[in-house]
Amino acid sequence: MSVATEGASPGAAVMARWTFGDGQVVDTTTQTVAPTGPARTEFHIFKPSGWPAGKYKVEIMVDGALAGSKEFEVKRG
Repeated sequence: MSVATEGASPGAAVMARWTFGDGQVVDTTTQTVAPTGPARTEFHIFKPSGWPAGKYKVEIMVDGALAGSKEFEVKRG
């Protein structure tokens, strides 16, 4: 997934926190970025055995403040 940012910063901490079901944390990754204008920051998570079916959520925080979130679902066929 990628996160779009705008503006300039000498160093901002962009964090992605992935949760499953009732809020169980799956992964948290922080990247420090120093954009000079519009930019994208990529976050990846990987599980070789596959993700359990269910509802997930990813929250994006910039310098500790919630900037947005997205819910999604993994389904097994």
